[in-house]
Amino acid sequence: LDVSPAGDPLVTRWRDGVMGLTCSCCVSEDSPGALPALPKCNSDAWIGQEHTEPELDCLACGGNGCSLCRDSALALSDDLAQLQQTAAPAPRAPSDLVRDALMQVLSTCKSTSSGWRLGELFKHLMECKHAISDASKVSRKVAVDFLFGETKKPHTHRQCTIHMHDRTFDISTQNKRLDGMELSKQFDAWRKDTRAEAAAQGIAFRPGTSLQHVLAGKVEDVDSTSFATAVDMHFLNPSNPELYNSLFTFFKLFFKVAHQLHQRGDGHALLAACAATVPRASAVMKDIIEDTKYRISATQMTGVMRHRFTCRWNLKAIRKRFGEDQYHVFRDMPMYDWRLESATDSELLALSLRTMDHHQVEISFLVSDNGKLVWSDGHGPRQGEVPSFWAGAFNIRVINGRWPLACCGCFGTAHLPALCFHVEAFREPHPMFRVSCKEMGHFPMEWFYSPLFDMAHMRSLLVRHLNVECYFLGDECHLHVHFQLARLSSILKRALKVFSSRLLDVVFGAVHEDPPVVLLAALGDDFTELEGQLP
Repeated sequence: LDVSPAGDPLVTRWRDGVMGLTCSCCVSEDSPGALPALPKCNSDAWIGQEHTEPELDCLACGGNGCSLCRDSALALSDDLAQLQQTAAPAPRAPSDLVRDALMQVLSTCKSTSSGWRLGELFKHLMECKHAISDASKVSRKVAVDFLFGETKKPHTHRQCTIHMHDRTFDISTQNKRLDGMELSKQFDAWRKDTRAEAAAQGIAFRPGTSLQHVLAGKVEDVDSTSFATAVDMHFLNPSNPELYNSLFTFFKLFFKVAHQLHQRGDGHALLAACAATVPRASAVMKDIIEDTKYRISATQMTGVMRHRFTCRWNLKAIRKRFGEDQYHVFRDMPMYDWRLESATDSELLALSLRTMDHHQVEISFLVSDNGKLVWSDGHGPRQGEVPSFWAGAFNIRVINGRWPLACCGCFGTAHLPALCFHVEAFREPHPMFRVSCKEMGHFPMEWFYSPLFDMAHMRSLLVRHLNVECYFLGDECHLHVHFQLARLSSILKRALKVFSSRLLDVVFGAVHEDPPVVLLAALGDDFTELEGQLP
């Protein structure tokens, strides 16, 4: 492509490197600064006359008529014919498209100057689970005593410190006397000094290392004469500075791939393509869910598609692979509607998740052609795309909660309170998101057990004080949780301590009996293999 010195795109001449021809129909010879005129081809007199369109557009003029396309019967050179045939490559396999989307994310995380690869991070929970599972009976007793213990004068707080590293579980507790100023300094010390203090003890900070602090103390409710227990927790875990963006990036690319496959009639192959990309994780998923379907359908708005994923808990496979305790956890899981809404308009819905009878799960949302979520009113698209997670605030609403019960041979459900959480994200001074509780409905039969536990007071405390902050600093991920709980009666506390054994059996259970841990570790193995193929 020759361009005039003036850079005028109209003053161009196309030269065919194969046939050595120059087409004058693509040249504006009257434009200032035009290149010297070349001999016109014999087709110039034909331009504008009636002619037969070629089957393929000419590479020179796009089919407008020139010496290369004046006659559809004109034989093309072998090289030009091959060039035209390769202009529209064959569609790529669905698994290749999904793999490319995932490789972009893995490559971004791998190229950072600090932080660990995703393959290592996804196996972090497995290493921590090994530490918890191998905890001694003494360590378990220390954890239970701290959970159900009380702060006694002259101390104001009890602190529990847990270090999980190299598949070992170290736990210690101590009593402290702290005022308001000292509490603030304590929280700052957790953020700034925890890693250095662990290094001084010979603990390497890497995937499999989790440094945790829990502080509990009695506070007086300023609105009443009742007392409450304030709890602050801080968790320091390894991370990657691109981790918080990588998941959003992957899903955006994944949705674009899904639309591309749907448009060419291969939408049914999407789940199979995912299984081929992460085969180890797919094998674990088959032992957790069954009857999986991913459907994409058109909406009344051009370029917006409805995505719907449905599945059912595979209780038979869960019991066989993960044991009886996990089987009961999934069998008795509550049913609810989970909605991601606009923070300013509860009618605008970004995503919905429903758990229903017969252990079915459904996830539904709308997506535009560029891979972004679209606001919905529950039936169709409304008001454009959902803003970036980092540019807006959202509400998470949980409604229609029901807990299946089995009592005296009869089955029924207990209704659970509606919940609403507010989520906001910030990029400065460092990437962080914050969660607080906006609403909490009534629990059933609160009047019945009020002598043992003031549920109304507990709901009020959670709405006013629950605050969860997660922020990323280089290769560190910090999670800080603060909440207040109404004090339990001594009778109720003893009863809970007795029934807590089942929960502790799940928490301290064997590694291979924890479905989320096994699934994430399998994803980590798949990611590690893919990362090995990156340059």
